[in-house]
Amino acid sequence: MRSRNNIHVFRQFIKRIVTFTERHSTIFRSCFFALPLTLNSVFASFDALPFSARHAALAGAGVAWCSGADGIYVNAACLHGASPFDLHFFYAKPYGLHDLNMANVAARYSRARCSCGIGIQYFGNDLYRENQFLAAVAIPISPALLLALSGRLGILNVQHHGQAHSVLADFGVIVRLTANAAFGFSAKNVANAKVGAAHEPLPSSLIVGVHMTPFSHCVVDFDLCKEIRFPLDVRCGISWQAFSALTLRMGVGGEPSRVCAGFTLCHFRVRLDYAFSTHSELGLTHLFSVGVY
Repeated sequence: MRSRNNIHVFRQFIKRIVTFTERHSTIFRSCFFALPLTLNSVFASFDALPFSARHAALAGAGVAWCSGADGIYVNAACLHGASPFDLHFFYAKPYGLHDLNMANVAARYSRARCSCGIGIQYFGNDLYRENQFLAAVAIPISPALLLALSGRLGILNVQHHGQAHSVLADFGVIVRLTANAAFGFSAKNVANAKVGAAHEPLPSSLIVGVHMTPFSHCVVDFDLCKEIRFPLDVRCGISWQAFSALTLRMGVGGEPSRVCAGFTLCHFRVRLDYAFSTHSELGLTHLFSVGVY
């Protein structure tokens, strides 16, 4: 019983420190002292992480936005877009902590009948590492309906305590409501995958949202995200294209409370994205991503 309680505390701690909740940054290093407590059941959270500076500037909103290769991390249906191919690279250090790194890469290839994507996501450091390998396919059932399936192989490494892995499945939908509005839905870990010798359950979540263009050069994304173990997160973001090469973004989120902003610069076939996320106790997080299309 004590082992299970320790694992639960460690899980909650990792979830909150990574997803910008109200914990002080100086206690982050204490999580590594909790690692030996998980010996009897090695636990990996594989929670949703920031994956793109564009989405981060919108406070994580964008489940109905066909953004390109980075869409594989929120809703595989977002892979289906106008351009036939693009690459995505992302990097961030939460709150500037040198101990912790978040990074991912993704690639997308799109044709009229389907779109495919792959991705690799990393979180952690030398002591604690989570890696996820993703593959997804999005198929247009009709001009107004996109369905998508994705699979994830999650691998956890804890220094001196071995390795554990699990396979997760996700499902996504995008429905074109009008020429200027779309509805998106994403279900994460639909098969209730587990990990470790004690079969610890991995997080499952549901995300619904809309992507709207109320007028020229302005886009609004509004999402509701509910992970089973945590309160509802309300996300809202606005994008404004100042001119062809510059897009400004701003967003707010409710769980945890956060204000985000950023911009995108495009030149030829290269896209540079920057975003920051504020937190009353933990300070700023700077996020960077690059796209090639």
